[in-house]
Amino acid sequence: MIIFTDNIPHSQKYFKNSSEISNNIDSKISDKLESEFFMTKPYVLSSENEFWQFAFINEFFENSQFDLLINLSGKNKLVADKTICLAGYGKKFHGFHNRAWESALGNIHLSCYLNPNAESSHIGLSFTMLAAVSVIETLDSIEELKNKAQIKWINDIIINDSKICGVIAHNQIQGNKITDAILGIGLNVAKAPTINPTSFIRKTTSINNECQQKQDIAKITNILLSKIAINYDLLLSDGYKAILDKYLQRSLIIGQNVNIWSDNYEKTPQIIRSGKVVSIGEYLELYLENQSEPVMSGRLELI
Repeated sequence: MIIFTDNIPHSQKYFKNSSEISNNIDSKISDKLESEFFMTKPYVLSSENEFWQFAFINEFFENSQFDLLINLSGKNKLVADKTICLAGYGKKFHGFHNRAWESALGNIHLSCYLNPNAESSHIGLSFTMLAAVSVIETLDSIEELKNKAQIKWINDIIINDSKICGVIAHNQIQGNKITDAILGIGLNVAKAPTINPTSFIRKTTSINNECQQKQDIAKITNILLSKIAINYDLLLSDGYKAILDKYLQRSLIIGQNVNIWSDNYEKTPQIIRSGKVVSIGEYLELYLENQSEPVMSGRLELI
């Protein structure tokens, strides 16, 4: 994997065995993307990785690497398949529906670009679930956290009633094929960001808050990247249901009483449905006890 970075020591926090090489990469990546990610000529490093091709690592990124990947992909085709971005911290990171995400050095702020060019009957959901289950499996690799993390519909990862991670995904579609997929993952490793508690997210936590022994961000990053690669191959080979089954097995909300709130920024949110979740369908729709119509969208509050 070729790494472009503005700070070698920061980059080597994620990839310890990476080493600097001369910047003579014969690639569109080198020619057209450096100026998008860096104010000055970046350093170029190499690190062994059988799946991922390129990495762009910034200690600080003013905007959103996730949004930049969206803008540079699609019709522009400026991003190579299997490219990742990592930022130490930034100002304009966001989660689902552009909700602000508080960044902190020592946490993982990861964006991934994939070029599946594959058919999917569940285009809008496949990669959100892929990101979520990859985080779950990464947390399971830590002995103290094994089997503790759960998924709060649709895209929050919870441990001990606290949010530890959020995931998002964006897809570009041509016909019935996904041509471009961008994943965004914010995983709290060293620090639990300070938030104003709401009925949706009461508190946050981090991996190091939940473990007696401090965890290594390089190890966590490389496990996460490996899990994404494995689940991506699984999605392409075995299809949507293989990822859906993993997602459902770790759902936090099945059997729980919930309120579903409207998610409309132009109006005051209000409760639109309440009840006990009895199941989640193949399109991630919620089925509530004694209610015939499923819930297709909204913000979920556990009650």
